[in-house]
Amino acid sequence: MAEDSTQDVVAHATHLLPDLEAVAQQLERNPGAVMRRAFPDSDPASGSRAIVGPGSGLPPLAVDRVGAALSAERKRLLEVGAEALETLRADGPGAALTPEAQLGIEAIVSIARPALMLRDGAFDDAPPPWDHILGPYRNGIRTAAMSVGRIGVPGLPQVPYAGTGFLVAEDAVMTNCHVAMVFAREGRDGGWSFQSGLGANLDFVEDPDAPHRDAGSPRVMRIEGVIGVHPALDLALLRITPDETDHRAKPLTLMSHDPGPPAGRNLYVLGYPAPDYRNEARVQRSIFGDRYFVKRLQPGSPMAPPPGATFRMEPCSMGAERHDVMFHDASTLGGNSGSCVVDLESNHVIGLHFGGEYMHYNAAVALWRLVDDPLLARAGVSFT
Repeated sequence: MAEDSTQDVVAHATHLLPDLEAVAQQLERNPGAVMRRAFPDSDPASGSRAIVGPGSGLPPLAVDRVGAALSAERKRLLEVGAEALETLRADGPGAALTPEAQLGIEAIVSIARPALMLRDGAFDDAPPPWDHILGPYRNGIRTAAMSVGRIGVPGLPQVPYAGTGFLVAEDAVMTNCHVAMVFAREGRDGGWSFQSGLGANLDFVEDPDAPHRDAGSPRVMRIEGVIGVHPALDLALLRITPDETDHRAKPLTLMSHDPGPPAGRNLYVLGYPAPDYRNEARVQRSIFGDRYFVKRLQPGSPMAPPPGATFRMEPCSMGAERHDVMFHDASTLGGNSGSCVVDLESNHVIGLHFGGEYMHYNAAVALWRLVDDPLLARAGVSFT
């Protein structure tokens, strides 16, 4: 592994050290319970299945063998990670980690920053330390989850899916500019329209590939067009036709003021992570278990701006300034583009996730700075 990658992992683990130590302590006391909470697909009773990855298309017995191998790999990596934490405690940010120890640390991070599957907006008991943190906020999280959907694009040649979006007005969805560019293009007059032969929809279902739709999920909404794309930030607003008969998906409210210093605050991301082959495959598999394109709750904390962090991305946010971007440490993947970043305490949206650097940081548009933005005002976006 590259030296820069190792330094990123050490720095990230140092940032998360109290939470990683809490995970290690629980793993020592009751590893089975922690594993079941962090990786419910490792429980044979869960009935989970692989959507993408080594279990895809295999008969049941073969899937069981793949699941057992995945569970054993997770257990071994976590044991290595617990030992590596001792080195990190002793040597601090200057700790020298072997490639195997680095993978172990990343596996511990996968529990400290989990990606929890949702069922009708609800989630099972979370692994430490989130079991105690998230509990009081279950109802608010469920309400927010109902308003987050997968942006589908029928007709795409590979995966008919562009990213994540969430309701911000009765007839408006917020996502990233780079998500909208999958199916729409800007014309010479500055207006946006669908590419020839493509359409788009917002599907609120939690597992789009399940044999039956979730009974509690709102219906699919057709995306009628692009309201507009922000001139400086990776943000787009899409027009939908609201379903007058379905009131489960309601517009989320954006925070209108700076949420304050990161210390002591928690947040969560809601979205549809997709496999990202830029990341370490073994650790990615330990977090997501080869189940992708399903709605997940990804808790984390805000971060101070990391040194050298990118806040401009071609071609959609070249006009961004440093204060236009917030940072967080939730576990995300490529399909999380367009996800809402929600302040846990208030349940108000504070960010629009648009990218990040593996095991280093995640970046989101700081939405509180757009309280007077003309594009959002035109779309009727609500702030606190």
